[in-house]
Amino acid sequence: MKDIHFFSFAMAATLGAGCALFPSGPAAAPKPEQMTAEISAVLETIVQTPQVRGIYMIPADRPGKLPGVLVIHEWWGLNDQIKDEARSLAAEGYAVFAIDLYNGEVAADAVRAGELAGAVRNRPEAAERAMGAALDYLAAQPEVQGDRLASLGWCFGGGMSGIIGSAGDPRLRATVMYYGTPVTDAARLEKFKQPVLGIWGVEDQSIPVASVQSFESTLRRQGTSVDFFYYEGAGHAFANPTRGDAYRPDAASDAWQKTLDFLELHLRRD
Repeated sequence: MKDIHFFSFAMAATLGAGCALFPSGPAAAPKPEQMTAEISAVLETIVQTPQVRGIYMIPADRPGKLPGVLVIHEWWGLNDQIKDEARSLAAEGYAVFAIDLYNGEVAADAVRAGELAGAVRNRPEAAERAMGAALDYLAAQPEVQGDRLASLGWCFGGGMSGIIGSAGDPRLRATVMYYGTPVTDAARLEKFKQPVLGIWGVEDQSIPVASVQSFESTLRRQGTSVDFFYYEGAGHAFANPTRGDAYRPDAASDAWQKTLDFLELHLRRD
């Protein structure tokens, strides 16, 4: 059994109250209405279908088939910050589908963000279908290795990454959760066959460490490969550079490198 990983950074702990907190069938691969543009060596395709909407991104220079990653936004929606995160990941050599679970809306304040997140929480089956359709889209692209997919999300998206990760989709080789609500349903927990990377803030008042450690223990007991990292001096949303009150750059940088290493291991080398 691996040790629990704690990281300490010399920074004051501040609660980041910037993301929604909730735990949350694949459709046929859609034929999107699309617009493509080359932006900073990343090709972007806007996808809008009855099943799913978002942005598909691939590196402009790609030597062969790419593993795919479903990126899931925070409770603010698919805003510029999440798009930039998705672009960074695509530039690393991944096909990325940045899903939009808010039907094009981006919240301007926490009240509206909470309303939008709550609406998705009240219809978890619809969100799961949309994420499944995004995986279908990724798998159907000619430049993508359709059996080498992962999910990645922050806050609201971290919880949703756990939901799609526990749906039993055999194409998922890895799940990444940044301070998202842990999955607690026993039947869903058993479906975590792929490795799980968890990124957590010790000072997170919204996602208590005790609940995360219970989640981790359950996964380990059932034989799921788990790497959970706990950052001291960091609270909720510590990896979001637009959140000046919560952002912890050293912790965020370390977590991102661990994310890249994790995806490299399980999507490219396994």
